[in-house]
Amino acid sequence: MRYAIMADVHGRERELVKALQLTEPDDRIVFLGDVPDYRSKDGMLGCLMTLQQHKVRGIRGNCDNYVLNFYERPPEVDPAIWDFYRSWPEKYAEGEVLFVHGSPRNPLAERIDSVEKAWRNFQAGDFNVCFHGHRHRLTCFECLDQDVRLLPLTADKPFLLHPAGRYIIGVGSIGDPRDEQLGSVVFYGPQRREVVLRHFALG
Repeated sequence: MRYAIMADVHGRERELVKALQLTEPDDRIVFLGDVPDYRSKDGMLGCLMTLQQHKVRGIRGNCDNYVLNFYERPPEVDPAIWDFYRSWPEKYAEGEVLFVHGSPRNPLAERIDSVEKAWRNFQAGDFNVCFHGHRHRLTCFECLDQDVRLLPLTADKPFLLHPAGRYIIGVGSIGDPRDEQLGSVVFYGPQRREVVLRHFALG
């Protein structure tokens, strides 16, 4: 089993479909939040339907939380799809792996954009590997022997996590990337602790 992890589609259903086309039938797909195009509902229904059809495990992002707390269910959205959306937790843990939108210590809002913030988040929980979205950028922070450093992730090149290391990995964005104009999906095989980054073209 491996995880296929993606985040931040922001209403761009076509990019979501491209991301899902990179996955295999046995992958466990996890979406780390932010279906709406920020506070707009444009494209939201199509993305939710696609996520539900693919039996994706959803994690609530800050934009999702805003929509769910301040909007009623739109009449065009089937109640079953809305219930699926409302069921998304702010964080989800499975074995050694933690999934959040923002960060371990603030799952909805914090952006992990420095070694110092990564260090504080390593102290905030007992996870070994955390995958997050929200920054729209690919990052990999490693904590090994009480030292935290930022490591590069190279597309299509498997990266084996150190057996004694802990990691916080930002999976980029499938709908609105801010580092490269490429969508990204991160795959993780927990048995080998192997991370693989895959890109796809937008548009």
